[in-house]
Amino acid sequence: MKVVLIAMVCMFSGLLIGCQNSAKVLVECKVDGEKGFLCEVKHTEGKAKAKACWDAVVTCANATKVTGSGCHEVAPGARAQHLIPFEEIKNKDKCDKAVSFDVTNVKVTIVK
Repeated sequence: MKVVLIAMVCMFSGLLIGCQNSAKVLVECKVDGEKGFLCEVKHTEGKAKAKACWDAVVTCANATKVTGSGCHEVAPGARAQHLIPFEEIKNKDKCDKAVSFDVTNVKVTIVK
């Protein structure tokens, strides 16, 4: 399936607070019709290096869930891009028409 979506961007935050270390990370993803799911991981608060993991999910008209997962480490104040290539995305051939796109299951951990 060739995924074509109108430029929809989904945002979710993960927040982890430790004794002295904390990090808040924002993950934004969009569909790149040629490459896969292109996600930006942005460290927005805190002084600790963090690792964010998430699922990017397209819901189709026939109720199929097209899913790709990613993880990326990011330093305080930094941002990074993470590509989930089409080869790693599940159920893409079973989707009849994309109707929504979400970022779910965002988990943030402190990197020591």
